[in-house]
Amino acid sequence: MDILNQKLKLLRKRKNKYLILGLLLLIGSILSFIWYYQLEEKLENTNISLHERITHKEEEEGNFVSLQVTERPFLFAEYEEEPTSDKFYFLMDEDYLYIGYLDYYTYLELNTDDILEHPITLKGFTKKIPEDVKKIAIEVYNEELEETILTEENFSEYLGLICIDTVRNSSYGMGPLMIGIGLFIASIIYFIFFLIRLSKWKEIEKMPIWENVKKELESSTCINYDKMHLFLTDHYIVDGSRNLVIIPYQDIVWLYPYEQKYNGITHHSCLMVALLSRKKKKIAVLSGLSIKLKEQYSEIIQNIYQKNPSMLIGYTEENKQQAKDLYQIK
Repeated sequence: MDILNQKLKLLRKRKNKYLILGLLLLIGSILSFIWYYQLEEKLENTNISLHERITHKEEEEGNFVSLQVTERPFLFAEYEEEPTSDKFYFLMDEDYLYIGYLDYYTYLELNTDDILEHPITLKGFTKKIPEDVKKIAIEVYNEELEETILTEENFSEYLGLICIDTVRNSSYGMGPLMIGIGLFIASIIYFIFFLIRLSKWKEIEKMPIWENVKKELESSTCINYDKMHLFLTDHYIVDGSRNLVIIPYQDIVWLYPYEQKYNGITHHSCLMVALLSRKKKKIAVLSGLSIKLKEQYSEIIQNIYQKNPSMLIGYTEENKQQAKDLYQIK
């Protein structure tokens, strides 16, 4: 019984591998979502104002910052003329003038009639004011006041060298979020694979031949290829290299090595088994890197052939035509 349990455990290993990978991917997705939530919470809880950053000469880009806006945004510079593009605006709090680099939806949120009565607090990041934007700001500011007040020399005293950037908000945290979504989808796919294989196992366990298969797996005459998850019993091929496959030798009409290639690179190798039912099954499936194990294919083919000498062996044009003529197998 111990021998049988060990072999059944080996056959189930591939099936359980999908469950383990699914769980690991699910854990990874949960951690990514937690990471995303922490980043969003950090941005949301930002209490350092833009005014504080400017007065303390904290002029690095990418710092969290907030600004309570009490006036409608005043557009003064844009790189694109599209209405929904990101643009530069003059922004006001209760006391000071600032520059903001706003996305379209933030602009719409601020562009309300009652913003003075109901100020809106922006959350964003510090961004160095580009030189070309600075020049336009000086020009527009002075035109609006109809006198020269703002110059390049006093610009930093009036507006500072940094602005609030809400455009970056839309991409902030997107890395962890996209990773989390990707890992979650992958975990679902692996869980589906596991359930498919579990269902296949249950179907096989209900088959009339299952008890005979288990007895033959315990027999000393069973030939074991553990690393391939393959067993050759007296009457059956029992393979667990992918799905659990049980094939009576008497049903085999053609057996040959097969390689699946992508862009000239071997993805996997296997033995292709063509059956009287005109179906084909893959056994002893190996990754493209398992070169040494592939050397055992000849031995496996010979052992299977001894159980049914009437089968065709090898992929040749002659065998291909004979399989087509006799069994309608393509």
